[in-house]
Amino acid sequence: MIKFSICIPNFNYAEYLRLTIQSVLDQTYLPFEIIVADNASTDHSVSVVKSFNSDKIKLVENKFNIGFAPNLDKATEFASGDYMILLSSDDLMRPDALMEYAKIIESNKGLENPLIVMSACNVIDEKGAVKGHKNAMTGDVIVYLEKNSPYRKRLSPNLIEHYKGHEVLKAVLSGSFQPAGQFLTTCYAKSLYDKVEGYHAPLTVLPDAFFSHKLLFQNPDVIYINQYLFEYRVHNLNNLAAFKKMNNIKHWTDNYLISQSFSTQNLSKLNLKPDDLHHTFINSLIYACKTNFLNGYGSRIPRLLAIGYAAYPKILLRNVSFYILIITMPFSIFIGSTYNFYNSLKTKKI
Repeated sequence: MIKFSICIPNFNYAEYLRLTIQSVLDQTYLPFEIIVADNASTDHSVSVVKSFNSDKIKLVENKFNIGFAPNLDKATEFASGDYMILLSSDDLMRPDALMEYAKIIESNKGLENPLIVMSACNVIDEKGAVKGHKNAMTGDVIVYLEKNSPYRKRLSPNLIEHYKGHEVLKAVLSGSFQPAGQFLTTCYAKSLYDKVEGYHAPLTVLPDAFFSHKLLFQNPDVIYINQYLFEYRVHNLNNLAAFKKMNNIKHWTDNYLISQSFSTQNLSKLNLKPDDLHHTFINSLIYACKTNFLNGYGSRIPRLLAIGYAAYPKILLRNVSFYILIITMPFSIFIGSTYNFYNSLKTKKI
């Protein structure tokens, strides 16, 4: 039978960690192990893990905080399963998640033919209430396939889609450098993990995206399942909160590093060139500027444009949107300031 390694990196998420571990222990498919890598938490996270007293759980305690990205390697390097899932310490698995994954892997001879399997997920709040959903595919993949596969149907209940890794990789490298699927639902063969030497990356907040790209370069079969098998928790402390503000410079530093990370030889397998990735970086940055403009956050645009100019000045200066943003930026800043001032007055009245 297929054995799964559920790897959980943690730092100060004791509030959610118990529920996360319990969601794994409640799986209807039993051949699995849980590895928790605690990154020198200052709350009672370690006590939470030890309270389970289960031989399925292995606890790795870092003596010092080694950072987010290195702790992903700590959580995964001791895995002994055939397939691995990196589960954030505030997210949940539905009880039948591993059972469904095992069925897919077995039906596709996944022990002899290393796979990547991903599913859709619910979006939940701090209290666990479902607030929305995420597709199995990230936006980059959906947009690319709808544009380049005109006969592709949108995912429908219980529909399973198969693609080759290089096709999916071209989608994300032509979009905004997203991972192939949702972080928490991504299941991959340990043989693929070993082949790309784990998560090791110079990135700080997007190591999962870079790892996804490395896996896809191996051109494995990629399988998407449109079932909500996981639950992604949104709260004020997780990375998504910073990304939604479009105000996290680490995000753009990581994207720049990704745009520089792959050789001409590797990119040629996708009919891409390094310059294509440089344009992707600028295009995604311009899109972020436009989003901030429309939302009245014009004060963020100068910083983003400065990043673009520092990274690829020639490409930025050839982009017509750059000049439109420069001209309209004062207007956006004024509208945003007025909106914030109005909200502050409303708050005072309340």
